[in-house]
Amino acid sequence: MCSSDLCIYRDRQHRYWIGTANALYAYDPLTGHAQQMLTYECDKLAAMTDDQQGRLYISTFSKGVLRYDPVTRQTLHFSSRQKDQQRGWLCNNWVIAMVTDSRGRVWFATSSGVSCYDPLTESFKPLGWQQLLNRTLCYSLCETRQGDMLIGTEEGLYVYRAGHDDAELFDNGMQDKVVGAIVEAPDGDLWCATSAGIWQWEADKHKFISHVNGNGLTQREYINSVCMQDADGRVYFANNEGLVTFNPKEVTGSHTTLP
Repeated sequence: MCSSDLCIYRDRQHRYWIGTANALYAYDPLTGHAQQMLTYECDKLAAMTDDQQGRLYISTFSKGVLRYDPVTRQTLHFSSRQKDQQRGWLCNNWVIAMVTDSRGRVWFATSSGVSCYDPLTESFKPLGWQQLLNRTLCYSLCETRQGDMLIGTEEGLYVYRAGHDDAELFDNGMQDKVVGAIVEAPDGDLWCATSAGIWQWEADKHKFISHVNGNGLTQREYINSVCMQDADGRVYFANNEGLVTFNPKEVTGSHTTLP
């Protein structure tokens, strides 16, 4: 989970990492000890993820992405300035969110579109294209159980389906809303934190409904790119008052239905 000043991340090997604006620390929650592993320069640390090889990807916001190998302690820098016609390149240096999909590919949501990187081939063109949603501000990513990639943007919710050349609007996509965070519940429903409340996609009914007031909600706007789901299926979103957490199975009632 990341804020403008701090990012806390647990990787696939259950190691904890703390990223600041200028350093990466390995953290032991049992002892409270943090060891500095790496230093760097960036405006802020926006996101972290790790690949299936155990390497960390750190968004050094405005300066691209830094890959760090905890075993060898080697780093590799990705930048939109590194043009490679064969393997492609990161589409934009302002990386806001990252996620590693079920096939090991690393996705980057940026201030101007989405990139996808395959660590095995070291290519930014593993699916044939160089960039999705060019010139679109993208805030969040979420892979569905069907293997599609959901993309939350300043202009609604989009989805990339394998074999396509670009992403398309998801259903009516809430085009008038900023979709800042996305979580898929165990039942297949989608939960989106937006600029106008929390919106739920009911998979069995194929419709969006809103959760703006009631059920303990006091805020309409949520912080972009901040969300998580725990092992019990609870969803966590963030707003200016702190964290909003709920079990999707226990949520009832709606206020607006999109046609």
